[in-house]
Amino acid sequence: ARLLRVARAIRLVPRFRILWMLVSGLLQSMHTLFWAIVILFFVIYAFGILGLQLIHGSMDLWEKEEVTAAAVSYYFGNLPKSMLSLLQITTQDN
Repeated sequence: ARLLRVARAIRLVPRFRILWMLVSGLLQSMHTLFWAIVILFFVIYAFGILGLQLIHGSMDLWEKEEVTAAAVSYYFGNLPKSMLSLLQITTQDN
């Protein structure tokens, strides 16, 4: 209750009007952001399974090279690792 009173008071101060509009817009877009994240999860899940089958499934091609086999096992060893690798590729993280 106290937080709502503070938020109402901040909304009335002219300097914070732009900040309030940004926060209000973010709150109004939460529904859309939620469904975008759900769709992104299912796309990464589907491609994680595909990558796991294609890359880790043909492990006999990389058995001769230890470094490549270790990297494939590290990044695509199981479904969560595969999904994390794809998320990192999607967000250009490391």
